[in-house]
Amino acid sequence: MDEFTTRKLESSGSLGGEFKRAREEKRFSLKEASEAINIRTKYLEAIENDDFTQLPARVYALNFLKAYARFLGLEERKLVKRYTTELEVRDSIQERRSTTAKRTIPVRINPFVLKVAMALLAGGFALFYVASRLYGIFSPPIVHITHPEDEVHISEQGSLVLKGAVERSSSLTVNGEPVYIDDNGRFSQEVFLSEGVNTFELVAVSRFNKETKEHIKITFVRPQEEDEDNVTSNDQGN
Repeated sequence: MDEFTTRKLESSGSLGGEFKRAREEKRFSLKEASEAINIRTKYLEAIENDDFTQLPARVYALNFLKAYARFLGLEERKLVKRYTTELEVRDSIQERRSTTAKRTIPVRINPFVLKVAMALLAGGFALFYVASRLYGIFSPPIVHITHPEDEVHISEQGSLVLKGAVERSSSLTVNGEPVYIDDNGRFSQEVFLSEGVNTFELVAVSRFNKETKEHIKITFVRPQEEDEDNVTSNDQGN
């Protein structure tokens, strides 16, 4: 009698695990990756943990995955396809859990009724497309600030660079001063700090004059050694 042998199948791992392994192999920290591609650390962490519910709207989640994959040298199309497949599977499972088991009853569909239903379905898709376009027109632009990550930040330096991204075709100002935005919607603006609390207002305006405001407070604390040097120089002057 022939003997059967068993073989252990290797698992390809989770989608997020593939990003994490690639980042660790390249010896990048989450913070370094975040600053390089202007995506907040919490979103990169959510991707690596397969916690896609923490990401913004699905279109932004796809852009985040593409940018992260390009940065790590991964196959962008393959990972995006895998992400969309996993979302479809998850949605299907949730739908099955939310519905109770019902007995299937065969139904005969009239061809005329089927045509009407198909026409209504096509009209529904058209309305959805128009509605999504109108939403993009009338909704305010989204602003992602990647540095500093916290809305309240403490700095011992007299200046700091604000980094982030806004939707394309939008304009941006910091405390009323215009900021340059590159073709990918990214910005990097140095601001100078006064001792104490400094408040910066970032205002993004879409081409349809819809506005989004973000505020960041940065507290400049002068290093203790610098204060001691100033006191010493004053004493010598006296």
